[in-house]
Amino acid sequence: MSFEVKFKDYTQESFEEMKNNIANKSVHYLCEASNSMDTYCGKYIHFISERDPLKKLHDKVNVVNLKKESGTLYPYYYFSIFPAVKMEDIKPLLCDLIINANENYLRTKIIYVMTEKWHNPTQLAEIITQIRNENKETLFLREVYLLS
Repeated sequence: MSFEVKFKDYTQESFEEMKNNIANKSVHYLCEASNSMDTYCGKYIHFISERDPLKKLHDKVNVVNLKKESGTLYPYYYFSIFPAVKMEDIKPLLCDLIINANENYLRTKIIYVMTEKWHNPTQLAEIITQIRNENKETLFLREVYLLS
């Protein structure tokens, strides 16, 4: 079986839901690596850092952007980040997180991709659909939501 790609509006309830999902590890969150509080990633990194200051998550964000590689906070949190790259370079990074990380390690049924205001959600959905069509059937993943 494969997964569906859907859109969902981001609300304050989304942030509250994320806090609960981080605690129970039921959803895999993906976002562009950033420490800025103006971004979804920055807000989530700040929230996680308050819970667990020893993880030094701000440094991990900087490493992801420096190395231009995706990274995950698994097994501690079901939260992954991809570097700030041009849209044409994002596909292998998302594939690594959606197919490799989620199917082999996190094994969630749902992924939320946090889209920032400079992302084109329709284009991201097309890229994720290509990833779905080019890869094996997913054993665990059933839905990918683009939150914007």
